[in-house]
Amino acid sequence: MAIDGTGDTFKYSGGSWSPVATLGSLPSDTSDLQVSCVSAQFCVAALPGNGSNENYYTYNGANWSGASVLEPTGAVASGLSCMSSTFCVAADTSDNTEKFNGSTWTAPQRHGAGTALDDQFSVSCAGTFCLADSFEDGSTYLTSDGTTWSSGSLQPGTYRQLTVSLNAAGKRLLAVRHTLTVDLSVIQNDTSPITRHIEFQAARKKHE
Repeated sequence: MAIDGTGDTFKYSGGSWSPVATLGSLPSDTSDLQVSCVSAQFCVAALPGNGSNENYYTYNGANWSGASVLEPTGAVASGLSCMSSTFCVAADTSDNTEKFNGSTWTAPQRHGAGTALDDQFSVSCAGTFCLADSFEDGSTYLTSDGTTWSSGSLQPGTYRQLTVSLNAAGKRLLAVRHTLTVDLSVIQNDTSPITRHIEFQAARKKHE
C-alpha cells in the first residue's frame, strides 16, 4: 500500500499499482502522510484531519475505515510502524510516540526536547522492539514493548538523521555509511544475540 501527498492510496498486486481510495480532505499536497501494512488484509494510515487532529484509518483488505483521531495535539505523524493488527507505533513531529492495540492509541508520550511541531521523529519496529530517532538532534530511543522507552547509545550532535528500517528478524536497521551497535541489554533481560545486539547504519551528518 502506498499513499501520496493528497491522501490517495494505491495497492500493489500482480505486478502493478491500482488506486484504492482517497483518505481525508487535504486542501493541498502534504508531506507528512504515513502508511504501514502487516499483510494484504491490514494497514494503518495516518494524516492530518480537521483542526489540530491527526487522524488514522485502517484497511481490511477491501476498504479503508472512516477517520478516527490518533491524537489532538496539533502534531502530525512523522513515522508509523505496524507489526500486527494489534501492535503499531506512531511517532510525531513533537517527538511523541503512541502505541496502537487494535482499537485505541495510548496518549502521546514525549521524548527529548525537540522544537514543537517541526521535528521529523521517525520509528521502526520488529516484533515489539522499536527504535525512534530525532532529525533535529540525532537522539535515539529504544523500547521492547512500544510503551516503556529508554535513551539509545547515539549521542545528540553526532548524527543529524537516522533513516532506519528493521528487517523481519529484527537483526538489522538499514541505512547508509556508518555502522554502530546498540546493546539492548539495558531494556531487555533476554540474552540471545538477536535481542541483545542490533546492528544499524546511519547517514552521518553533523549539525550545520
